Amino acid sequence: MKLLQGTLQPSGYRTAYLIAPEELDLFLLAGTGEILEGLDFALWWNGAWHEGRCLDGFLEETFVSYDTALRLPLQAGMLVRLPHYALEPDHLFELASAYVQELRYLPTKREESAEEVCSIAAGESTEVAVPVANEPSPVMVTISLSSDGDIRLLAANEPFLTTPPGDSEETDE
Repeated sequence: MKLLQGTLQPSGYRTAYLIAPEELDLFLLAGTGEILEGLDFALWWNGAWHEGRCLDGFLEETFVSYDTALRLPLQAGMLVRLPHYALEPDHLFELASAYVQELRYLPTKREESAEEVCSIAAGESTEVAVPVANEPSPVMVTISLSSDGDIRLLAANEPFLTTPPGDSEETDE
């Protein structure tokens, strides 16, 4: 598995409202259900956007602005603005091919008739098939894009995903 942090620039912004499901003791984004804790975002407050981060406080989640250290308790219905991250098909294939090469495979050129990978946005993931030399089937790489722009790559055949063989030696005691 490989994690790429801070390599992707936002392509714009998306807005959402906060919801607070009764069964959970935290705030989520309407539509996606994402948890805000630890994310950088902007909060609409008194007619202006305030950039900051959500922190889990003693009694409630609190928004803390970066510029003025303003602390605001979050409430359902508040409007937030988050960076919008997306990966296009060519970038997805480039990332997957580079990762497969790091795993010591020799990626080959993608065939024109190969199934096209769709673009993904924050919170989504997809599988990318990378054809490799001397292998009958491609290496499948799952690429996930988090809400903060981090990219996670995971190849289906990475060594830690397989179960090691049992100990063939019997111990006599």
